Amino acid sequence: MLLSLLTASLPLRAVAEALRAGAPIPGAVESPVAPPNLALPRAARLPVAVALWQALGVPVVWLTHRADYLLLARRELGLWPSETNTANLLTFPEPPSPFDPPEQWDERTRTERLQVLSALAAHFVPAAARQTSLILTTARALLPPLLPRRAFLKAARRLKPGQRLNPTALARDLVALGYEPVTTVT
Repeated sequence: MLLSLLTASLPLRAVAEALRAGAPIPGAVESPVAPPNLALPRAARLPVAVALWQALGVPVVWLTHRADYLLLARRELGLWPSETNTANLLTFPEPPSPFDPPEQWDERTRTERLQVLSALAAHFVPAAARQTSLILTTARALLPPLLPRRAFLKAARRLKPGQRLNPTALARDLVALGYEPVTTVT
């Protein structure tokens, strides 16, 4: 319902129709002319992203330029009615410094970034449970280089509770992926 109200504007209607049809977004191809401005007020941008996410059933990235706007959006979505499934709401956080290696990032940053990458990677794995997520992030969070999608998919392992594993084979696989053996895991 929200999408039908928001698509009253002609540029947004063209974008929504292109997304539904799986066609390229008008004006989004490389050209010397800038793509059309949707002319959305700042307060309408998050509701439009949520409406597109709910209507299309695909991951949607809501990008902002400031971390405090990201936190406000996260809080605002927590106040929305239950039709907005906050279980599929993910945050792709900024690292402390975009130039620090990932080993120096705190555990929360690494965990949340891996959750987002795993949710997106599931769309490229046959028979995987696909999670249609609304991903909130900032431009600064996208600065550090990421592992290529193919390498991420090849290195991913899904472990389930109660699953029986050969510890030697698991250790060998993890070392081959770049993990280093240590006596205590923190």
